[in-house]
Amino acid sequence: MTHETPKVGAVGSSDAARTELAARLTARARFLPEDDAALVLAVYRDGLLVKQAAAMIRRPASSTAHRVRRLVARLASPEFAWCLRQLERQAAGLAPPALAWTIERQRVATLVMLHGHSLRETARRLALSVHHVRKHVIALRALFETHDAPEALETPDLRRSA
Repeated sequence: MTHETPKVGAVGSSDAARTELAARLTARARFLPEDDAALVLAVYRDGLLVKQAAAMIRRPASSTAHRVRRLVARLASPEFAWCLRQLERQAAGLAPPALAWTIERQRVATLVMLHGHSLRETARRLALSVHHVRKHVIALRALFETHDAPEALETPDLRRSA
């Protein structure tokens, strides 16, 4: 399933829709690693141009723009929203026992689905094999697709605001 990246300045988009999109992105940015969150906040909360944000982090504007697009696509994805909701349910003890995630699965979900790390980087950080991480990711995506995907799609989708 592919998703278009929301565009804040899209032709025909209202100021209210742009403001709502920026608010949702900045709210979800707190679940990103610090440097990614700072970049999203600089562009969507503080209103910096990508070129200005690139100068701030001392990176080329083109690679910074690409990074912002990837971050926004991840933040806007139903998978990201679902993962957040599941992790909150796990922390509150509200997950049914059959769907309860182990601590290891929670860590894999956070690193792969929320932070956007590769399987290899996740395996290195958690001292697991890539195969083991892949098994967790496959299980997480299967849960998303079979149990909660319709629920994730019922929530306001950031892509519709563009």
